[in-house]
Amino acid sequence: MEISKTIEPVLVIRLGKKWKAGEEEIETGYFRHGKGWHPNLTDTELADAVRAWWKVSPVELDKKGIGHVVAYADGLTRALYRIESVLGPRAKDGRVAFQMTRVEEGELFQAVIGDEGLTVPFRRGSANPVKYWPPKG
Repeated sequence: MEISKTIEPVLVIRLGKKWKAGEEEIETGYFRHGKGWHPNLTDTELADAVRAWWKVSPVELDKKGIGHVVAYADGLTRALYRIESVLGPRAKDGRVAFQMTRVEEGELFQAVIGDEGLTVPFRRGSANPVKYWPPKG
């Protein structure tokens, strides 16, 4: 089943198909230990993989009214997070990260995660891991 098109705007982030171990600083003194996806990620690993570092404009997030991020991996939505704040953009590449809180219930959760995860139609061949949802038009 596909993610609902009649929801408030969210940012969908598609994680890479393979887990890449390695430390990377997200906030001063806080490091994630890898990025991407594997089916046995802990809740912390999943949150850290989806929260940093993305080519997303904080102005565009505000303009679109986006307050949530959806983790998408291996063809299904995996988790929903409420954006608490945006970190960055980083000087070296303009990418941003998020401080987030996991959402595990409610109407939006059911619309984007459901009982077992939902599909998101990324354009075939697209390498862009970021998608604003619902799509225009």
